[in-house]
Amino acid sequence: NTPVFVMSSHSIEITFSNNVDTYYAGQIVEGTVVLETTKPKEMNCVTVEMKGECLVKWKTSKSVGGKTQTVTHTETEPYFKETYVMWGTGSPQVLPVGRYSYNFAYKLPSHIPSSFEGNYGYVRYTCSVKAEKAAYFSFNWVQTRPFSVITLVDLNGLPQLMEPECITRNKTVGVIFNRGDIHCQWTLPRKGFVCGEIIPINLIVDNGSSKKLTSLGVSLTQTKVYKANASQKEEKSTISNDQYIIVCKSHTKEVFDSTVVKIPPLPPSELIYCRLINITYNIKVVVGIPGLHRDIKLKSDITIGSIPFRNAFSGFNVPVPLPSAPSYVGDGAEVAPSYAGIYAPIPSAPSFPLDKYAEMPPPSYMEAMLMGEPVFEEDDKEQKQQPFAPRYPVFDIEDRAAVYAPPPPYPGV
Repeated sequence: NTPVFVMSSHSIEITFSNNVDTYYAGQIVEGTVVLETTKPKEMNCVTVEMKGECLVKWKTSKSVGGKTQTVTHTETEPYFKETYVMWGTGSPQVLPVGRYSYNFAYKLPSHIPSSFEGNYGYVRYTCSVKAEKAAYFSFNWVQTRPFSVITLVDLNGLPQLMEPECITRNKTVGVIFNRGDIHCQWTLPRKGFVCGEIIPINLIVDNGSSKKLTSLGVSLTQTKVYKANASQKEEKSTISNDQYIIVCKSHTKEVFDSTVVKIPPLPPSELIYCRLINITYNIKVVVGIPGLHRDIKLKSDITIGSIPFRNAFSGFNVPVPLPSAPSYVGDGAEVAPSYAGIYAPIPSAPSFPLDKYAEMPPPSYMEAMLMGEPVFEEDDKEQKQQPFAPRYPVFDIEDRAAVYAPPPPYPGV
């Protein structure tokens, strides 16, 4: 829904040109501002501000002379800030009663990071409208609307992520006469994925011990590192954590290949072009051992991108188009429903390689699954009223068998 700032004497509405408010770095953000007044007001000007920045902020405590002091760690990284005058000259003049419509367009820089909202920082892009009143002590009319930006992370440019990985762990359990080895082999088909893909967990367990193994855990974890000046803060978030009942009897070998991890809407790895926030992902497989023994843990780092490997295209579905309500553009006319970002990719800028991947099924654009408590600037009162979840491209996979080759066989199985 389009946010509208409404008071008794006026309203401000901001709409963007596509119905998911999502753009790729390098594209042109277009939209319309509608300002309606029911009383004449003396104003200086009406402006539209396009802004992109990263802000990190957290607090720590330390003891100094027997007293506890709170230290705030914060730093800002600006990406752009452009202001356009829609009405007025900066000098006081009366804005008559009426309904005013202004179109705006801004070309995003090509090298900016994807949108991100976390507990201790954000990468945020906004369009703000300010109607500046002439009276010194009067409150200005302000409306802010955030939008999502996606940085292209093309997995095809990272061929090392196409290589499979085989992770093994051995553990000796028991004492003296009951001692035996448990050997686990987990094969990851590759190391690079996109949101919406399904990662198969191909696990082989060779249980040479006297213990019966009955539990298997699979988790996907996101790690964020926030940096401010000479300090940094790490935060781990569990994206998914599934527990399964398995049966692997003593002195047997079993193959467990029906377990999968599906990647939900998430920001791409590393958050490239951002100096203050870094994001990594890993998958962990845990084979539970009963008794006082420590479980066997196998872990692998993965990379989440925004353009999948070309050989995975055949396994993706084309999203079913969803209708959108006509949007009012301010002059009494309605525009036809747009399926940009739902049925087809958002209209491309030169940086978006549609010509290079014409056969790539378009993704949907879905709100981030994992959101922290929003962080705000001290004077950002308007934004506090608008919780925002960035959108990321999500591909609809049809059949994981069409995407992944079977893992190499384990000797003796």
